[in-house]
Amino acid sequence: MRNFCSRGLRLRSLGPALLIFGATTAWAADGPAIVTIERGGVVEQLDLTKEALEETERRDPQLGETRSYRGVPLLRLLKTRPAPAGTDTLLLIFDNGMQVPVGLSGGALEALDAWVVIASRKGKEPFTGAFPEVVKKKTATPDPRPLRFGNNKLVVARTTNPHSQKDGDFSPWLFVGTLTTLRWINGASYQAAFGGVGVPELARGREVFLSRCQWCHGVRGHGSRQGWDFVQPVPLHSWRSTSSLLAHVRYRNSSAVEGGFMMPQQADVTEEEIVELRKWMAAIATPVEQ
Repeated sequence: MRNFCSRGLRLRSLGPALLIFGATTAWAADGPAIVTIERGGVVEQLDLTKEALEETERRDPQLGETRSYRGVPLLRLLKTRPAPAGTDTLLLIFDNGMQVPVGLSGGALEALDAWVVIASRKGKEPFTGAFPEVVKKKTATPDPRPLRFGNNKLVVARTTNPHSQKDGDFSPWLFVGTLTTLRWINGASYQAAFGGVGVPELARGREVFLSRCQWCHGVRGHGSRQGWDFVQPVPLHSWRSTSSLLAHVRYRNSSAVEGGFMMPQQADVTEEEIVELRKWMAAIATPVEQ
C-alpha cells in the first residue's frame, strides 16, 4: 500500500476508496454534522466532520446517477462499537420520521454497504455539502414533497428490502432523509411492540406490515413517524376499506398535489395482502383487557 503527501493532505489508497487523514481539504464542512449513537445506556454525539473521511464513487439509487462522495462507511463506525448484550439489530432513524431496522448478523449490513456521506460532487465539480434534492419525475400526479437532505446523506450499494432481504421488493432506502440516529436494539422486542405476536391468524397481516409498512408507519407511537400511526388517533382500518386501502397502496394517489400525500406506489401488492393487513390492524387497535 502506497502512502504519499500533497499540500498537507495525506491519503492512503484503499482500493476504490481513499481515506483522508488531514484536516486540510479542498472542501470544508459548513458546521458540524452530528449523528446520535445510542448503545445500551451510552449516548454519543458523533461529529462526522471530525472523522477520517474516505472517498468513493458510486451510483446513488435515490438520485439515479453516479457521484463522488466523502464520508464514512457505516461498517467502519460499527467496528469500534460492538453490539451491547441483548441487542442484535441496528435501527437507523432519519429526520423525515422513517426508521429502518437492519439485523447485525446474516450479512445484511455488509450487502447494504452503506456510507454516511457529508459531501459530494458530480464529475469534476468541486465537492459540496449541499446535496441535490430528489425531485420526482413529472407525471400526471407528481409527488409534491421532494426529498431534501441536511448535513449528511446515506448512500447504499443495494436497495434490498431489509426485512425480506430480497431484491425487487419495496425498498425504504429510496425514501430516507438525513440520518439522525443509530440505535442498537433487540429486533424481536422491537417487532413485538407493534402487536399481534403469537396469534397464528394474524401472522400474515403482521408480515405484510413488517415488509411493506413499518419503514414509514408506527403503532401507538412506536416505530416510524413519517406516515400516519395505524392506531392513533383514529384506527386506520375503521376508515379505510379493503378496496380503498388497496388502491391507496397500489396506485399513485390522484389527489397527491392537493393533499400533500407521499405514499410510494407498491404496484405488486395483492388484495389478499391487504385483507390480512386490515385483519391485523383491527386486532392491534382493540384495547387489551387487563
